[in-house]
Amino acid sequence: MDSNPQIRSSTGALCIIAVANWTAGSVGSARSIVQQYKPQRITMDGPTEPGDRGDSSVVDRLKCKVDEQAREMERLRRRIEALERRHDDEPAADPLSPRAEAQHGGRRRCQRSHARHGLRLGTRSEGQQLSLVDRAAKVAFEMLATDEERTRLPKYDDESHLSLLSRLEQARRPLEFDRFVSVGRRHSPGGRSGILCRSKGKYRTAASTCIMRAGRHYAAFALVSVVGPTARVGVMRPIRARHLESFDPVGPEACDLIRSERSSRWSGNVHACQYECLAGTCVWNDGERKLSDNGWVGIAGLGGACEVGLLLDLDKGTITVYNDNRRCGIMKNGLAGEYCFCVTQCSRLGLKGDMVIIRRGNPNTKKRANE
Repeated sequence: MDSNPQIRSSTGALCIIAVANWTAGSVGSARSIVQQYKPQRITMDGPTEPGDRGDSSVVDRLKCKVDEQAREMERLRRRIEALERRHDDEPAADPLSPRAEAQHGGRRRCQRSHARHGLRLGTRSEGQQLSLVDRAAKVAFEMLATDEERTRLPKYDDESHLSLLSRLEQARRPLEFDRFVSVGRRHSPGGRSGILCRSKGKYRTAASTCIMRAGRHYAAFALVSVVGPTARVGVMRPIRARHLESFDPVGPEACDLIRSERSSRWSGNVHACQYECLAGTCVWNDGERKLSDNGWVGIAGLGGACEVGLLLDLDKGTITVYNDNRRCGIMKNGLAGEYCFCVTQCSRLGLKGDMVIIRRGNPNTKKRANE
C-alpha cells in the first residue's frame, strides 16, 4: 500500500515525542504536540479543505515539521541516556555483599535494558494495560476523530490504537486505486485515482486499500469509454492477493480466495457486489458462486461518459446506486463486515481507451420522479 510519506513520518514522530513527554511526566505537553497535527476532516458533505497532494508548500511545511521532530527526538534520546547514566552511578540505598551486589546489580541493569527496549519498541510494560506508544495513539485518536468518524471506525478487540489511528488517516486521504488485484492495468495520466484498461478477454480488477467497516461511505466513479462502459464498479472484501493473471471478484475463481482468506471481520454472505454499468444489473458473490439480480428497483444501463455513485451504508447493510447525481435505488441488501471499493473491466473488443476515475463525494438526496 502506497501512502503519503510526509503524513506517515509526521504521525510516527508525533507518537514518539508524546511518549517521551509522558516519561518525563508531562501529559499536557504531549497533548499540545498532538494538537499541532490535526489532519483534514472529511464528512459525508465532502472535505472541508480539499487540498492538493502536489502542493509543494504543504509538502515543504511537513518536511520542516518532520525535521524539527527528528531533532527533538534526538535531544530527548540523549537526555534519557544521561539520566540513565546518572542513575547507574548512584550508590545503592541498601549495601550488599560484593557477590550479592554483583547479582542484584546485573539484574537491575538487565531490567533497565528490557525497560528501555520495551519503551523504544512500544511493547507493554509490566502492570500497564497499554504500551506508551499505543496510549499516545489513543489520545491522538480521541482528540482528532469526529463523532461521524468514530461511528465509521469502531475499534476491534484485537486491534491496537496505533492501527486505528492509521486507519483514520487513511480514511481522510483521497480515494485511489492503489492495489492491482490483477495484471494488465495501469494508472491514468491524472494520477493514482484513475486507471486504464490495457488488454482484452481477461478480467482486470483494481481496488482501494481504504477499508470500510461501519457507517456510510460514498464514492463516485467517472467512466470514459469509446463505445460504452465495459466496467463494473462496486465493493469487495479486502483480500491480500495481488497481480493475478485474471480476477473477477464476483466470479467463481474468487470463491477459493474468499474461503482461504476469510476473516472473522467478514460478516454475512455478500463478499463482493458490483454494478454492471452497461446493462445496469447487479452481480454478486456469496462465497460459493456468482449471482445476478436483474430486477432491482431503479435498474438502468449507461452509455458513453457518465458518473456512477455508490453509497455503502453498513449500518443498514445496503448499497445504493446514483447515476449522474440522480438516485436510482437500493441495488443490494445484506452487506456486512469489511469492504473496499473496486472496479473490474473486461474489454472484449480489446479497446485500450476505457478509463475509470474514483473520488470521494457526498450522495445526492434527489430521487427519481417514479420513486
